[in-house]
Amino acid sequence: MRRLRGAVSPLRQAVADNRAAFIGAASFTAVINILMLAPPLYMLNLYDRVLVSASVPTLVALTLVLVLLLAVMGALEWVRSVLMVRIGNTISVRLFPEMFRLVYAHSCAHSQANRVRALGDLGQVQRALTGGPLFALFDAPWTVVFLLLLFLIHWSFGVIAMVGAIGLIGLTWLSERRTREALLEANAANSEHLRRFDNLLRNTEVLAAMGMAGSARRYWLRTATQTLRHQSTASDTSAALSSASRNLRLLIQNITLGMGAYLVIKNVTSPGIMIAASIIVGRVLAPVEHLIRDWKAVVLGREAWKRLNELFDAFPAAPLPMPLPPPDGWLRCESVSVRAPDGAHLLLKNVSCEFRPGEIVAVIGPSGAGKTTLARCLVGAWQPVQGKVRLDQADLAAWDETARGKHIGYVPQDVELFEATVAENIARLGSVDPDEVIRAARQAGADQMIRRLQHAYDTPIGENGTALSAGQRQRLALARALYGEPRVVVLDEPNTNLDKEGEEALLFALRSLKARGATVILISHRPSLLEDVDRILVLNEGQIVVLGEKSEVLPRFSSGAASPSLKVTP
Repeated sequence: MRRLRGAVSPLRQAVADNRAAFIGAASFTAVINILMLAPPLYMLNLYDRVLVSASVPTLVALTLVLVLLLAVMGALEWVRSVLMVRIGNTISVRLFPEMFRLVYAHSCAHSQANRVRALGDLGQVQRALTGGPLFALFDAPWTVVFLLLLFLIHWSFGVIAMVGAIGLIGLTWLSERRTREALLEANAANSEHLRRFDNLLRNTEVLAAMGMAGSARRYWLRTATQTLRHQSTASDTSAALSSASRNLRLLIQNITLGMGAYLVIKNVTSPGIMIAASIIVGRVLAPVEHLIRDWKAVVLGREAWKRLNELFDAFPAAPLPMPLPPPDGWLRCESVSVRAPDGAHLLLKNVSCEFRPGEIVAVIGPSGAGKTTLARCLVGAWQPVQGKVRLDQADLAAWDETARGKHIGYVPQDVELFEATVAENIARLGSVDPDEVIRAARQAGADQMIRRLQHAYDTPIGENGTALSAGQRQRLALARALYGEPRVVVLDEPNTNLDKEGEEALLFALRSLKARGATVILISHRPSLLEDVDRILVLNEGQIVVLGEKSEVLPRFSSGAASPSLKVTP
């Protein structure tokens, strides 16, 4: 059962389930902090025993013990670091399936969504949970222990250390006040300038053909320069506070030495205690100083944690619906109105129509009429804001998306292929059934074309299918749509880039679909494809102008009886 709204988010649950590992890391930290006492104890004995007695054997013994303890401490620090890396990897691997669902749902709902930001946020959270900030948090309780030890040695050492700790805590608070907004602005600006850069590079052909590279560079540099300004502001403030904390720590340690020297002069303490106290003061202040140094990771990790949980709350996983039997292919729109994700105005308005098994319905109309919107709505890619789309009486939303997709084939207007082999693309990135892949390719008339490729069905097609021509990509998209013999096939301008051979293959595929009783919705203006259709649906400005038999509808538009913008000329 998937998570319901109101339940613990997967992120919180993943962290909670690793509680034992975090406790283990904290236990290692406890032992490490105890071993941190080895250097001051060594210095204490060095000054108060070895130098007084001039005993070389004692010096050797103390040194060997120190080396052993420091070796153990180094090993424990290494084990703790490895453990934290494993914790981070465990959390990430556990969350990857949910992250894909989350990013996928967010992208479907928001066309302008930053599709990879959530993955970046997961990385920020992982760094905050398993890096320096967490080690500083583990060390924080030991600050109190070392502070009490200083008070036991002499109250003046405790007071000095306490004043220093309060000063560093004040710098931490100031760091929060002064750097939080700057860091968030810098991070947002960096994401925006990377997004724009990626967008520009996706259109290199246009930039090169029309000499736009210079203009594109200046356009991008404006955002990049603004990003640098934000980063400089955040870095300058952070560097100033980090420098202040480091110098404050050095000042406190030297004041401790000065106080120790005074107490030695007054015969209150020994030189060994003076040196040991100075080292222990450094351990009191270290966690706070480390927290200031890693404050950027704390701020970004906290904001990333907040954004991820907001996304999980906004897109909760729903329970898996009860499986429905395979459909016959009846597709019906009931008063459907649709707007684009993040869009304001309606692209389809109160559309009602029906598509029956065994028939081909052509959808025609001028640019911007809503044809592609209707196609996206019929396959479940876009959700109606009003009305329902039903597949065999069941609302498309009542189907599990994976189960529904097996019965639907779709060739979008802008063909997108995946960075995989030809066979994997046709098999919809699932397990490749060679017989089914070849059957779909033959139905699409693409088998011979594929065999002529360098590695036939095992040919990698590259990012976005760049290894293939536009016509080849369109024919592969048709084969992918026909894979598994779906009951409903929606084709949005499937012949835009096809040559004569490709169009003949498409006609063959349409006739095969009709012969086996599939429901076919065809968006096309080419008269050669309209010859085999049964009915024609005419859209204009998001509304149905007419829907009827081809013999009744086509003559009206061929003769120009309707609006010239809808005219279809044989």
